[in-house]
Amino acid sequence: SLPADEFALFGADTSVHASPGFDGRVAFWLPRALAVEAGFVMMRPVVQTSITGDIEEAEELTLEENLDQYFFEASAVLLLERFRLGDRTIPFVSGGAGYLRQLHEGQTLVESGQVYHVGGGIRHWLRLSDRGFLRAAGVRADARAYFLVNGFALDDSPRPHGAISGSLFLTF
Repeated sequence: SLPADEFALFGADTSVHASPGFDGRVAFWLPRALAVEAGFVMMRPVVQTSITGDIEEAEELTLEENLDQYFFEASAVLLLERFRLGDRTIPFVSGGAGYLRQLHEGQTLVESGQVYHVGGGIRHWLRLSDRGFLRAAGVRADARAYFLVNGFALDDSPRPHGAISGSLFLTF
């Protein structure tokens, strides 16, 4: 609450809405169960601000803007061979960090920060071969928790975001 000698001119509530995105990754396998990935994530969430309770009784107002958001990140991926689900399906865990870049609508303001993530999922091989150019192909399902630091922020605390994705992978 405000001190007795201060009062609120209006109220404002800002939120960032979920949006679909693009996630591209390249992995380099070290030992059999450990990989290092470089990734690029791009999305376009909507930032919405509602203005309410104006002391001069102005009409309530909701403003929206698109935010172009990019992550450039590195991850470690560990296959959990011990928990294999049949011959071709293996769960994994992952974690990493990266650079966050955000552009406000019209590219009038650029924000930057860091992004951290933890997650996991499963990899299922559809094709395996010891010979040829294409060694393996399969599908991957991921669930991740992202933590954005700095960038477009409503306060100084890390902002959690969840992501679920599915992808096709190829091994050469």
